[in-house]
Amino acid sequence: CLFCGFYQNPWRADLGTAYVDALIAQLAGFARFPAQDGPPLQAVYLGGGTPTALSAPDIARLIRAIRRHLPLAPDCEITLEGRLHSFGTDKARAAFDAGVTRVSLGVQSFSDAIRRPLGRKASRAEILQALQELVALDQGAVIVDLIYGLPGQSPEDVAADVRICADLGLDGLDLYALNLIPGTPLLTTIEKGKKQVAAPDRLGHFFAAGEAAAEEMGWRPISTSHWQGSLRERSAYNLAVKSGADCLAFGAGAGGFLGDLSFRLTPDLARYSGQAA
Repeated sequence: CLFCGFYQNPWRADLGTAYVDALIAQLAGFARFPAQDGPPLQAVYLGGGTPTALSAPDIARLIRAIRRHLPLAPDCEITLEGRLHSFGTDKARAAFDAGVTRVSLGVQSFSDAIRRPLGRKASRAEILQALQELVALDQGAVIVDLIYGLPGQSPEDVAADVRICADLGLDGLDLYALNLIPGTPLLTTIEKGKKQVAAPDRLGHFFAAGEAAAEEMGWRPISTSHWQGSLRERSAYNLAVKSGADCLAFGAGAGGFLGDLSFRLTPDLARYSGQAA
C-alpha cells in the first residue's frame, strides 16, 4: 500500500513455512522466561504486516502453537489482521477452526476510484462478496479498517463506507485518519504535487460524517476510533495497548512493552530466524 509505514519485507511464498517455523521456535523458547509466569494474556494480535499471505496450513499451525505455548486467558481474543486480496474462505475456515476469534481486514475505502490509486488490488465488488462470505461463516468477529482523508475522498464517501459496514452485518469497524508517514510512496507523491489530500483543519469534517453515519446505523462507540456493530466485537487488544498494558512481541520487526521497557525485534528475516532457533 502506498501509505503504509509497516512494510519491511517483500512476500515470498517459498519462505512462508520457514518463517512460521522460526516464529513457533520463538514461542516455544519463551516458556523459559519469567514473563511467561505473568497474568494470562487477554488478547493476541497477528498483524502490523499481512499474516493472511501465509498458506492456510501455516496460519492454522501458527495459531495452534500460540494456544499451546502462551498463557492465554480462557476468553482470550485472538485477532488475525490481513487483506482480502489474499484471504479467502478456505484460509478463514482454517484460522477460525484453529482458534482465531476475530478477523480484522484493511478495506480503507469501498470506492474503486479511491482504492486503486493507493495500490489496493481488490475491487469494490470483490470486497463486498468476500465480506459477505466471511460474515456467513458465522465463526468469529469480522472487523474492517476504514481511513478518512484519502486522496479524492469526501466526507460523504466516509459516511457511505460506514453505512456499507452496517449493511453487511459486520461486527465492528475502525475509523482512522490518514497518517502521512515519511518515506512512504504516498507522501512522496503528495510532496511532488501529483496528489492532494484534505488539509488537517478539514479532517474533523470527515470524522464527523463517519461518526454520524455510525450513530444513524445504531452502532456503539467503544473508543474514539472504533465502533461495535455486535456483541461479538470487544477490540480487547486495541483497548489494552492504548491503556498502557504490557505487550509481548513475537516475529521479525515486532514491538512490545514490558513495564517501563519498550523493545523491538530485528526486522531482518535471516537474523531473526537465526535468533529464534
